[in-house]
Order: sequence, then C-alpha cells, then structure tokens
Amino acid sequence: MLKQDLVKTISKESKLKRKKSSKVFDLVFEMIAKDLKKKRSTNIENFGEFRIVRQKMKIESNKNNQLSIIPPKDIIEFKTNIDKSE
Repeated sequence: MLKQDLVKTISKESKLKRKKSSKVFDLVFEMIAKDLKKKRSTNIENFGEFRIVRQKMKIESNKNNQLSIIPPKDIIEFKTNIDKSE
C-alpha cells in the first residue's frame, strides 16, 4: 500500500479533504520519527509498536573467504499488536 492510498482512505473515511488528510498522515509519522530519534518507542493502540533495537556486531565472510566486520547499529523494529482472530 502506498502513501497516496492511505491518504485517499483517510480522506474518504474522515470526510477531510485530501490535502488535510495528507498533512495528518505526515504529522503522525513525524511524531513517530521524533520519538525514535530520542530512542523512545511509539505504541499505537490496535496497530503496533515502533522501537529502536541495537543490532549486535557481526562478522561475515564473502565468497572469497574474506572476513568483514559489520559494526553494531540501531535499527527500527515494528511489531504489530493487531488481534488477527477478529
């Protein structure tokens, strides 16, 4: 699903104009991004949780048997909390 599809659905369901729906959509994701930059998680009820997770250092080898060290890094993880039984 694309952003424009979500904005269209928001507009239709909320009776807001598309421009206003697009601003609401952008604002929600700006708020999520701000929380993630502060290393906090964001939980949206009946949807899911966005959080920062520290990925461990990895040592990998390529096809030439050369080792590469991949340093630890923060990644964004999303875990749904939608009840699939409904």
